Amino acid sequence: LVHTRLRPSEPLRLALIDSDAEVKVRGVVAWSSVEADHGVLAYRAGVEFINPDALSLDAFCVRRMTTSTVEPTF
Repeated sequence: LVHTRLRPSEPLRLALIDSDAEVKVRGVVAWSSVEADHGVLAYRAGVEFINPDALSLDAFCVRRMTTSTVEPTF
């Protein structure tokens, strides 16, 4: 969630940071929605990356994966 207004097709620059690396990506807002965050408007958005470095993104995602110990309830 961010408190800056995000509109579809708006260009973005993002830095995905963890203890091992910083992956910088460019993209555009694919969709956005507004919601209340403790009484303040906040935006949630999906991002379409532009020419991403797939290897760096994959490595970031692998580092950030966790194993869930919660069993599904269906």
